Amino acid sequence: MANSSLQLKTVAELKAMAKKKKITVPAGSTKTDLIGLLSKSNGAKPAKTAAKAKVKAAKSAKPAASKAKTAPAKKAVKKKAAAAKPAARRAKPVLEAPLKAAAAKEPQRRVKIPATEPLAEQEQVSVAKFFTGSPEFAALETGASLPGEYGEERIIMLPRDPEYAFAYWEIPQERIDRERALLGHDSRLCVRVYDITGVHFDGSNATAYFDQDVYEHVGSWYFNLQRPGRSFCADIGLRTSDGRFLVLARSNAMSMPSGEVSDVLDEEWMSIEEDFVKLYGIPGWIAGGQSAQSQQVQELLRLRRLMDISSASLSGRSRKQGR
Repeated sequence: MANSSLQLKTVAELKAMAKKKKITVPAGSTKTDLIGLLSKSNGAKPAKTAAKAKVKAAKSAKPAASKAKTAPAKKAVKKKAAAAKPAARRAKPVLEAPLKAAAAKEPQRRVKIPATEPLAEQEQVSVAKFFTGSPEFAALETGASLPGEYGEERIIMLPRDPEYAFAYWEIPQERIDRERALLGHDSRLCVRVYDITGVHFDGSNATAYFDQDVYEHVGSWYFNLQRPGRSFCADIGLRTSDGRFLVLARSNAMSMPSGEVSDVLDEEWMSIEEDFVKLYGIPGWIAGGQSAQSQQVQELLRLRRLMDISSASLSGRSRKQGR
């Protein structure tokens, strides 16, 4: 191979060529060093190759009688080795035959990485990191997006915070045009929000409601309800100029979160006497018994510990002071 063609190769490809030709590459060799080694190998065979040729020639020069003697001995050794193998191992090719046939029928899913020259295993791994696939997979569509509508009649309502609620809906345009032809072309699409706090809503027993005109059959809206802690429901439909309202879809019932501090207090945790003794010990302990003073100190510490653990009493006291 000419030096000009070697200059076009990368260092990795030059190393692969050297490995293929069994050329020892010193550590830290540059591209120029690799080109020099490959150029020398193209000009003359390595010493190892010549030595191997001499050994082969010496072997071929042996008399035919020695070959005839060694051949029966080798056959006998092979027969003994075959007899020593277990039966299961000899039957292995029979068991593997159906598996190989089934594997041959399955489609090959491995993607082969194109390479001009054979590379080492570590170099193949580094090249595979930047391989984006075969050209036949490049024609697949990757820019698919979600559809703008699904052809359903629905409206969903969700609380955002104690004062605002979010609703999104979808009504097919064909349904709107059909109903508008019956009600009148002056009818408008609107969302009617009901306050259904404390009632089993049937469409006509809401405590209050208001209307919000919308302009798209697929859309969303934020409603400023300003009623924390109450329950709401919404209908989307057509409203005529004379006040008639035709329901097209009804939302779920939802409850707004409270805008005040919760009245739920912390839990009261029980103090176990054994754990209390392990943590604080028993002051005034006298070998063989307890004094009256030690019992009084122990009782005071027990009461103090109960006051520390009872977080409900502390939180209640702090709230009363804050109020």
